[in-house]
Amino acid sequence: MERFPHVVVSGTASSLHYTSTSPGGDGRDYAHPARDRVPHAERLTAEVKEAQRLAAQRVQDSRTGVEIRGIALECVSSEGDQLEYDKIDDRTAHIELLSTRSEAGRTYATVFVPEAGIKSFLKKIERYKTETNERRADKGPKHKELVESIESIQLPVVRSFWTDADSHFPRTVDEHAWFEVWLRTSPAATQPTSVVGNFRTECKRVGIEVDARELLFPERVVMIAYGTLRQWASTLSILGDVAELRLAKVAPTDFVEMPPRDVAEFIEDGAKRIEGPVGTAPAVCLLDTGVQHLHPLLKDAIGPGDLQTVKATWGLADDGGHGTEMAGIALFGDGLAEHLVGTQKFDIRHRLESVKLFRKSDPHSRNNYGSITTEALALAEIGAPQRKRVACLAITADDRDMGHPSSWSAALDQHSSGALDDTRRLYVVSAGNVRDDPLLAPQYPDINRRERGIEDPGQSWNCLTVGAHTDRATITSAEFAMHTPVAPIGGLSPRSRTSMMWQDDEWPLKPEVVMEGGNYAATPNGVVLPCDDLRLLTTSSTSSGRLLDTIADTSAATAQASRLAARLMEAYPSLWPETIRGLIVHSAGWTERMLAEFPSPSRSQVQARLRCYGYGVPNEERALWTARNAVTLIAQEALTPFEKSDGSCKTKDCHVHALPWPLEVLEALGEEKITVRITLSYFIEPSPGRRGWTRKFRYASHGLRFAVSGPLESDASFLKRITKTSWTDGERTRTEHRPDTGEPQPWEIGKGTRARGSVHSDFWTAPAAEVARCGKIAVYPVTGWWRERPHLGRIGMATRYALVVSITSPEARTDLLTPIRALVGVPIRAR
Repeated sequence: MERFPHVVVSGTASSLHYTSTSPGGDGRDYAHPARDRVPHAERLTAEVKEAQRLAAQRVQDSRTGVEIRGIALECVSSEGDQLEYDKIDDRTAHIELLSTRSEAGRTYATVFVPEAGIKSFLKKIERYKTETNERRADKGPKHKELVESIESIQLPVVRSFWTDADSHFPRTVDEHAWFEVWLRTSPAATQPTSVVGNFRTECKRVGIEVDARELLFPERVVMIAYGTLRQWASTLSILGDVAELRLAKVAPTDFVEMPPRDVAEFIEDGAKRIEGPVGTAPAVCLLDTGVQHLHPLLKDAIGPGDLQTVKATWGLADDGGHGTEMAGIALFGDGLAEHLVGTQKFDIRHRLESVKLFRKSDPHSRNNYGSITTEALALAEIGAPQRKRVACLAITADDRDMGHPSSWSAALDQHSSGALDDTRRLYVVSAGNVRDDPLLAPQYPDINRRERGIEDPGQSWNCLTVGAHTDRATITSAEFAMHTPVAPIGGLSPRSRTSMMWQDDEWPLKPEVVMEGGNYAATPNGVVLPCDDLRLLTTSSTSSGRLLDTIADTSAATAQASRLAARLMEAYPSLWPETIRGLIVHSAGWTERMLAEFPSPSRSQVQARLRCYGYGVPNEERALWTARNAVTLIAQEALTPFEKSDGSCKTKDCHVHALPWPLEVLEALGEEKITVRITLSYFIEPSPGRRGWTRKFRYASHGLRFAVSGPLESDASFLKRITKTSWTDGERTRTEHRPDTGEPQPWEIGKGTRARGSVHSDFWTAPAAEVARCGKIAVYPVTGWWRERPHLGRIGMATRYALVVSITSPEARTDLLTPIRALVGVPIRAR
């Protein structure tokens, strides 16, 4: 079949001012308990003053030299109620919401109140007690929502700062543990030396050990400290800069060891038939256990200068073999066995890099994997600054975050977004494996769906998170004659994790894609065992000198996805990391088995399929190439989502793309079915502090959405559906005159479901004559912390995005490419 490069277009977008057509609001409706305002206000006032007195007494007793900036208070709701988080946080009085949690039907908010802010806080309670808000329809008291949402106020205890899973809270007050400490900083602090200095001084006083590393986010610095609950209890009332406590992450150390295959006689011949890569080719950077770069099948793709380590004392050799196993898949994909038994040349167009991130015998004692991972990738960037690369990370921690950002996932989001140095990066990370041993066949797939969630840092918004499926179900080994494959063909690989157990729909759809992760064999009594017949052949670096081994699970899948990303970078050097991620997602599709498992078109079933399999299995040919009857167009643009106008922060830009649509050809095709698929990919800047994730404290800096013109819409009607700036005065003021803002296309996934995370993909199929009239695509912003927290200075910043659009006919004879190329002015050249 003929293969053609994708059509990369420019200048297709026109910009116009954007105002959302939605009615606004955050969708929350809190019904607070009825309060007797006078006694309620007096009780809260007394509780604030008592907390203030106790805090002052503890500072005096400590005789510390730490600078005291204010106190922390804990606000508690009534049972079954919800605190007004956005109203508790008050920038004008410098009162800052630190963290939130829910427990036993109540919500808790820990808030920092500076010394000068106590008066302001008490004044709001007093005004609630004595003043009426004449602007309210019910003429209720001032600050009604805020004060009536608070049942009580108290001085926090250690549990007040805990935002990790309850099961990880230390069992006794004297149990030592490594804690992840989130400190609050001022918005302008790029080097929060006084905050960090205070923290270190006070920790030293009470005997808490603090790691040297620091991880910076907007308004937060994360540090790792070793201590007990008793030690924290003696100092948290003094340290007003502590916002959250979590348990530090521990990465797993039990990498899979597989039995060898005696195929060494093929190695020399296979190595001779490898062509490439050139030294300037893009690379898969393996953040792993090291790589045996002298392996005959790897040595041409990775040289001594491509090897780094985060600890000089470790050396560069592979520790345990996992990194070299990953290298074989990252270089050859799932095709090494076929190459070794064949006679053809194997053309390799990308390189490998290795940064030794982990060593079994010397695990990172401070567990600050966010900074360690970004430092690791920086080593590769310094070693070859001009080289394009994709970072491959198959080391994961645990699943306790349930989709919530961690310091590790947020560090990857921040590093990939370019927030620190304006350089975007693509991380490909593993969804993690089910580690239960023994795993029993009857547990599959329920344990993957209901009990074992995506592991940290796979919840990252900007990373491409990869799960595993399998097409392997044939067992030939005599020792497994009485065994059966666990997973069906096209189904979930037996140890792959999903995000189906996440309870909050606000988090991204993870994994985004799945790739081959092999299968397992089940004994007659249901015990799941590894079987080489069902795994992937790869390179090995064991101490016995074996050159080949097998690998499975999400590690193998992650290496394959990284390989595809590097191949795309080589084929299209001008494409951004955001675009590469978008192309991989855009090429993915569900197997028949995946569709059969979730057959209903209902929103719940579609979302379940997405949280199990993402968008499906990437198609390498479709990702890399366009065909005459299946054309992919790519646009890379930047818009400014927000601006400050008339003293307030508002949305700003909307882009409308007029793509080179093959209008005449589509009209001539009439009733022939055409599928249109659209993928929008962009990176967000994270704000990972756990402060309720309400409108004001969103994790993402911004969001983008897309919309497509309908077959019966004029250009004017399409713009009215997208932005309120196109409405007439009558349409703005009269509800009955407002334009219809519903989507006219029968989308497979739907606007509400696809709008999770920072890559959105959807498709629909319709007669060609209808598709002919759907050639306009709008990209517009939705809110994020860039807008809601203007004091952080992000208003007016631009964001990049990639728009990937494919138009496909099932008929191979249909030529959509020629008219599109003619409109763009690019000649057709097959590859």
